[in-house]
Amino acid sequence: MKHLLYILLIGSFFLDIDKSAFSHEHGGDQAVEEERPQHFKGKHRRVRDHMLKRVDTNEDGKIDLSEYLANAEQRFQSMDLDNDGFVTSEEHAEAGKVMRAKHREMRKKMREERRAKREQQDQTDTSE
Repeated sequence: MKHLLYILLIGSFFLDIDKSAFSHEHGGDQAVEEERPQHFKGKHRRVRDHMLKRVDTNEDGKIDLSEYLANAEQRFQSMDLDNDGFVTSEEHAEAGKVMRAKHREMRKKMREERRAKREQQDQTDTSE
């Protein structure tokens, strides 16, 4: 039971799902998007959609408890570097460094892909 509580706490901290953001019946997407500056609107939707796609393993457009817990447990295990069933502050800090480095590389790759796409588009535009 204690292990499940840790998983839920860690998972909710890292997953950070805002139920209203997924609630189409109550205008969740629209309400959340309208509160943000224009330049953030698309980015946050892409991040949220990516997270939903990654966690929603049965692809029904919703995250059920088993999917949420599986994701939380996976995140917990990635932070429990010595596999002792606990995450110390040192492990948490190290896992954060690893995650930030991974995201940095991912953003770098995405920037390079966008740059190449723009250059290709520019070449197409100038040849016409």
